[in-house]
Amino acid sequence: MDIEYQLHKASQEITAGCKAKAVNRLRNLINTYPDDLRAREALGRLYFDSGFYDAAGLQWFLCEPSAEKEKCIGIYMNTVNHSAGQVLKDLKYRGNATLLPAYAQKKLERLRQEAQNTSAKSYRQHLTPPKKEADSFADKLIKYGCICVACFLLVALVYGCISILSFIIGLF
Repeated sequence: MDIEYQLHKASQEITAGCKAKAVNRLRNLINTYPDDLRAREALGRLYFDSGFYDAAGLQWFLCEPSAEKEKCIGIYMNTVNHSAGQVLKDLKYRGNATLLPAYAQKKLERLRQEAQNTSAKSYRQHLTPPKKEADSFADKLIKYGCICVACFLLVALVYGCISILSFIIGLF
């Protein structure tokens, strides 16, 4: 079935009050036709009219901007802490980016660059070992004190064994 028919069917379901069914139909359309933004636009409108502004912002992320869309996108960005990587995960765009409108192409490319830059920074942070603090005097005292006590006990054990052996030999 073509996208026009599916969009019309989703519109009829929305007016009939079957919004959950319309959401499923529009999500399936987005998965089937990822390069056509009309399904994202319709799903964003459905979420916006239902009061789910952050979900509307996600769906409208690649659409042409307007005042209400920018407001919803701002709300969505606040919910993901302005993480480009999280936006890309949530968008789940699997289509051919060259078939998108120019505005969406630029926005998608900017997101990919930001995600790559932030992941490279966090990767470099994980590579550098944390700086080790110098042991304090108390830490050194405890460490070397335990070693000295262990050595003393070892010497006492050896001395005790030698004393016992010499006593046994002295009996014969």
